[in-house]
Parts: sequence; structure tokens; C-alpha cells
Amino acid sequence: MTNTVINKFKNKKIIVFGAGKIGKLTIGFFNEENIKLTYIWDNNFKKCDPIKNYEITKPNFELKDKDKYIIIVTIFAQEISKEIKENFKSNGFTNIIYKREDLNNIFYQKCKYKLDNNTFSFKLNKCHLCPCSKDINNRCDIYDKFVEKELTKKNYTKSLGVTIPSMGILVSNKCNLKCIGCNQLRDKYDSTSYLDLNYKDIISDMRKISKSVDLIEKVVLVGGEPFLYKNIEEVIEELLDIENIGIIQLITNGTILPKNEKIYSLLASPKIKIEISSYEDYITAKQNKNVLRMIDTYKKYNINFDYIRTLQWFDFGDFKHRGYNKKELSKVYNSCCFISNDLFNGQLHKCARSAFSTHLNIIDDLDYVNIREGNEEKLTEKIKKFLENKSPKICHYCNGTSSLTIPAGKQKRLSRN
Repeated sequence: MTNTVINKFKNKKIIVFGAGKIGKLTIGFFNEENIKLTYIWDNNFKKCDPIKNYEITKPNFELKDKDKYIIIVTIFAQEISKEIKENFKSNGFTNIIYKREDLNNIFYQKCKYKLDNNTFSFKLNKCHLCPCSKDINNRCDIYDKFVEKELTKKNYTKSLGVTIPSMGILVSNKCNLKCIGCNQLRDKYDSTSYLDLNYKDIISDMRKISKSVDLIEKVVLVGGEPFLYKNIEEVIEELLDIENIGIIQLITNGTILPKNEKIYSLLASPKIKIEISSYEDYITAKQNKNVLRMIDTYKKYNINFDYIRTLQWFDFGDFKHRGYNKKELSKVYNSCCFISNDLFNGQLHKCARSAFSTHLNIIDDLDYVNIREGNEEKLTEKIKKFLENKSPKICHYCNGTSSLTIPAGKQKRLSRN
């Protein structure tokens, strides 16, 4: 038996465009199959992390025999990947893989082939980064089944017909950074806007949600900065005890080191994954040292973590109503990379932008589910409708993942050393 997807790329000239998370995963994919890539291209090639055995360069539109190259665009945001494809096409390239579903299929078919031949091994660090696991429109059954069978407790039953692929818990709106264009709206806050959430309320909300659905594949703890939340340890401990929660992820800027050693034993759970967002160009020397200390600490305790160097963010824009028609609204939603289903202060929102703009009274109450209202049976139906809503009103107030970008982590006001 052969892997037909792999065979398509053998003895071909392959160019990977994009040296970020998905790009690195794609390069690793071909390395495992002993397929040598011809070029790695990235518009921000000077700032990209080095990749072993490859030089990252800017795109070369002067190549000869362009029809003999296959370009794989490893950008998850569909509007941007489409623009990149058009640019390559206008410069004479013809074989371009850019659609999310086509890229996902490359990864999926390889894993399916290994699964059928009993050689597949689920690795949280790797599978968690795979774009297949993040696609809200086309779920990966390999990933989903593993999370359900291996990372949840065995004694829960599936009878409600509702699975939440991923949801966030905004444990705090406090952060020690003030990044311009922050998805959590940190640059919109003043000292009167902070909210200290009671961890017992957070857990009560989560237990109610967990009883109203069959499975929550992944819970993401985020802020603000989650390690500034004084009860983060209690929240993690309680979440680990909820039987139908799979993966627990924490997203941190890496500059705050918890002092209580007990938390590190919790973070070492095989269910937990930490993502450190690197803004090294825009934070202080002291904060960068803290990031390095955090990495060393995670290694010491064998904690699963990724260090992600992000160069650009999407510019979601202001909160003026865009007046999208139905087709445009659906397009903004379906192409978005930030449908995070975030819980904040008893409200389940489509994204953090929705949650925090509602909290700051920037927009009217829209789309969210009030978790603290009604019984579990009614909540099941509300969550189901919430997940099925592909044209939420909040998208009228957003650019979505368009081609507009801003520097990631640039500070509105730098902290002191």
C-alpha cells in the first residue's frame, strides 16, 4: 500500500511559502518523507527563526520554468492565502496549493495512511499545531477521536449531540503588556476597566457548560495574561477534574513566572499545553530574561510548551458597523482564524473581541449565551444554536482576517526595565 498524497510530491520541485507555525509543520512533514524542498520563501525572511538545512529567502519571481514548481502556501487565513496565490499566479506560477482544505488534506492523508498501517503516534505538541485540528468547518476525526478516548475520563456518556471543539476562558482582563491592536483590546483599557473574576464563578460556569454538552475537546485559558490571575492554579486544578474536557491550553506572553511550585506539577499533566507568544522585539530586557527563565522552568518540569514568535497580527479595525450583506458577513466569519468561543464573566462569546467590547460598552449586547440563565436542558439548545450560527452580528464590527496587518506586540506604552 502506498501513500498517494506523498507520491504526488516525489521528484518534484517544491516551494513552501511561509516559515511560521504551519510552514514549519509542513517542512517537517516533507523531511519525514525524505523529500527535499527546493526553496523556503517568506516575505519577512529576515525575521524568521532559522530552519535546519534550509535558507529562508524572499520570493524569487525571476525563476525559470515556473510551471515545474509546486508552491504550497502555508497561511491559515484564507483571504490572505488567496491574495498570495493571485500574486504568484500573476508572476507566472501555475501550480499553487493555497486552499485550507487542500493543505489540511496533505496532513490528514499522511496520518490516515499511518493509522491504517498501525504506525501512527499521536503527539500533542505536533498534532495540536496541525491546521486540521483548528479547522472549525472540517474537523479531523483522527484528532477528535484521540482527544475523546485518551484525554478525557472514561465514565461520561454521549447523549446530547453537542461537542465544543474549542472554547476559551478569559480568566482576567489584566495584562502587564499593552500591545497595540491586541485581540483582547488591552490598548482600550484604563484603570477603571479591570475586572477581578471569582474563580468559583468560572468553575461553576464551566461545570454547567460541561453538563450541557457531550464533550469539550479543548479549553484555552487566556487573559489578559493568565498568570496574573491570582487563582489560576485553582482553575487549572478544577478543569483537570471535569471528566469531559480534553486538552487544556494556556496562552501566555512568558514574562510572568508563577512563584508557587505546585502549579508546575499541574502544568506537567499530559493534557496541558502552554503556548508562549514571543514579542521579543517590543518588550524590555528584563521581560525577555523572564521568558528565558520560563522556558528553562518548563523544561525542568517536562511541561509541554511551544515558543511561538509572531511577527504580525491581523488588524481587526475599529468598531464601526461595516454594513456587510449576508454573503459578506458569512465570508468574514468562515475565513476567520479567531472563532474562539470565549467565556467571560458568565457569557459565552464567539471571540474575545466580542466579549471585551461588550464589557467595555463599546458595542451593544450581541450573539452571546448567558451561561447563568436557565437550566441545563435549555442551555444545551442555546449552545447548539450558538455553535451553528455562522453569521454572528459581532462580525459586522470587524475587518476579519483580511490582508490588513500590524506588528505583533508593539507596545502602546513600554514598561520600565
